[in-house]
Amino acid sequence: MGSWGRAIRGGRLAFVALGATMFISALPSTQAVADSTVTQVLHHFHPNSARPSGLIQASDGNFYGAASQEGDNGAGTIFKLTPTGEMTTLHSFSGPDGVSPTAALVEGVDGDFYGTTNSGGDSNLGTIFKISPSGQFTSLHSFAGPDGASPTFGRWIQASDGYFYGTTSRGGANNNGTVFKIDGAGNLTTLHSFAGSDGSWPWAGVIEADDGNFYGTTALGGSRGVGTVFKMTQTGTVTTLHSFTGGDGSYPQAELLEASDGALYGTTTVGGLLNVALNRGTVFKITHEGAFTSLHSFLHVDGTYLGAGLTQADDGTFYGVTNQGGPGSRGTLFKMDAAGTVTMLHYFDGPDGSNPEAGLIQATDGDFYGTTNQGGAGNDGAIFKMTPAGETTTVYSFEDHDGYIPRGRLIQASDGNFYGTTNVGGIVTGTVFKMDPSGNITTLHQFEGPDGQFPSDSGLVEGDDGYLYGTTSSGGGPTSTGFGTIFKISPTGTFTSLHSFRMIDGASPSAGLTKASDGNFYGLTWDGGLNRAGTAYKVTPSGTFTSLHSFSETDGKFPFGSLTQGSDGNFYGTTQAGGDAAAGTVFKMTPSGTTTTLHSFSGPDGAQPMGGLTVAPDGVLYGTTTIGGAGHGALDGYGTVFKVTPSGSFSIVHSFVGTDGSIPLGEMTVGRDGKLYGTTSQGGQGFNPTNFTNNFGTFFRLELDGTLTTIHSFAGSDGSAPYSAPFQAADGSFYGTAQGGGLDHVGVAYRLSVPEG
Repeated sequence: MGSWGRAIRGGRLAFVALGATMFISALPSTQAVADSTVTQVLHHFHPNSARPSGLIQASDGNFYGAASQEGDNGAGTIFKLTPTGEMTTLHSFSGPDGVSPTAALVEGVDGDFYGTTNSGGDSNLGTIFKISPSGQFTSLHSFAGPDGASPTFGRWIQASDGYFYGTTSRGGANNNGTVFKIDGAGNLTTLHSFAGSDGSWPWAGVIEADDGNFYGTTALGGSRGVGTVFKMTQTGTVTTLHSFTGGDGSYPQAELLEASDGALYGTTTVGGLLNVALNRGTVFKITHEGAFTSLHSFLHVDGTYLGAGLTQADDGTFYGVTNQGGPGSRGTLFKMDAAGTVTMLHYFDGPDGSNPEAGLIQATDGDFYGTTNQGGAGNDGAIFKMTPAGETTTVYSFEDHDGYIPRGRLIQASDGNFYGTTNVGGIVTGTVFKMDPSGNITTLHQFEGPDGQFPSDSGLVEGDDGYLYGTTSSGGGPTSTGFGTIFKISPTGTFTSLHSFRMIDGASPSAGLTKASDGNFYGLTWDGGLNRAGTAYKVTPSGTFTSLHSFSETDGKFPFGSLTQGSDGNFYGTTQAGGDAAAGTVFKMTPSGTTTTLHSFSGPDGAQPMGGLTVAPDGVLYGTTTIGGAGHGALDGYGTVFKVTPSGSFSIVHSFVGTDGSIPLGEMTVGRDGKLYGTTSQGGQGFNPTNFTNNFGTFFRLELDGTLTTIHSFAGSDGSAPYSAPFQAADGSFYGTAQGGGLDHVGVAYRLSVPEG
């Protein structure tokens, strides 16, 4: 058994791969255009329209945007576009209400859209407006100069405090531009006026980062006059993090992106590392503290003039556009990995669009949508969508529409069969399946949208009535555009939708349900609630739903793992972010929803817990963090195992080092021997932190005295990236799923017989 057997300290290991799921082919790491990229024009603007700005996909599933020179008066329009390409003009600007809406819209928590115009209004210096999905238009503010002027391409945000934040390219105390905030009623506060030395002409908007500060760029100003990256507190205190010099880029005009690795990524319109005169824009990354790295310098062949920011896809890859360059100098589409390797995806040729100015968005269907400033049938711009390169679905054991990517935890029900979910596949958006002990799969339900989309990673739980209960992370509602659902299903496949989330009561329930001692189910949502930081809720077997708690920055944000009920009747869980150091928390909640923070993570004690807690036989709660650990901060490290008492006494049990595992994502399970068992999604025997080889994940055992033993290091062929916790079945073996690996490199369900130790 090779390396499998060497992972055992005495005894014999029996490992059986029971099933596999999906293989996703990737683009080759070359500069060639990928043949598998599909670009489709959805709408051609008419000859009396021009310059469509960036699209957003709203909660109703439609796309909304602005065209700055379209409409009855040539002053611009706001439009709605269905996914099938049906266009509706919602508002035509006339001058007093604004002229030339060049920035993308933002959807507020109230369901209305907010935006700016570059000119028009009382002083012809631009306006702020809101508009409902049905077209009801309200002017909120006309800029006068001292409060700002000429908001350009800056994308708005609605921050965690409920205010909208934006920038103006000119105006303010020094006519170098401003950062402002405004509430939904139109009350505006100028937070900062740029002076030149700290930047000038902020064309892009600001973003709110996980640390609670705002980050942005200015196109001019700084020590060399060619632009800056800045940080701003909520009260308006600005710190210059980087002044561009030309060789590292010049004239950034796009908003920054906070990526999954915690760093900020951005683009510059011109400049570059090799030769400032020849290079035509760059991609860079910068930390919250200002550590700056140039990642790629563009030449004409791969695109020029990066006026738009990057989009990070679910797989961590970055996608972007160049406004010009390529064979016909009409702009390009590209993707980039975190190391800065760029692969060209598409060269615009005119009929399919030309000169994209706005960045891409990844829609709920997984495709990328964007606009071009020119081109199309009438050369007045186009809207396009692009499928991710290499979208290939190969199924083993799960056949045809049976689903793939089994990320959720398997359970063994009272009938002896195993039940689980696939995150994707089926008709489109995931399945519920049954598997007998021999590995034979039966699909019980295929999600279609109104009944939910993308079952949550935590899997199913069996109720006292014999039904299986679970959640989906999105979907629900008659138009399939809800924020997730709660459902139940019988062992024979009778399916019932119990609740569709509405944002105010929660959104994106990444965690599964917990069956409590009172017979009801309790759960968490990752998003939504009063503060857009997640919620806790209760639902009865018949579907009666009660909101219990809305999380906030102080008591934790974004709970990802499931709740655990302790012997005292209270519920315990973790949040991925928030708390004293914004690195996550451990909390306690009573059945009525009263919540207490037990611990705030800071880095050396772990950071960003994503799994639920497990009650050990000694009554202590055990859990994991995905990163952090001894000698590490809140943004690095391989993760930890910790324990905490119901009263809040906290201690670190183990810090992973890579060879024993890395990035544990799921909760642990208590074995019959009273010891804890769990998995890490990465790391393992022979792990190399330089080139990340032997990085398929591990299965480990933890004794209550803190001794951790790696029982199995996955090798890829037997599975990789186990996300969810294993469980011990009636036959004494442990069962679980791994998202990747297997015969076709596409995921497995496994059985592991563990020797006593």
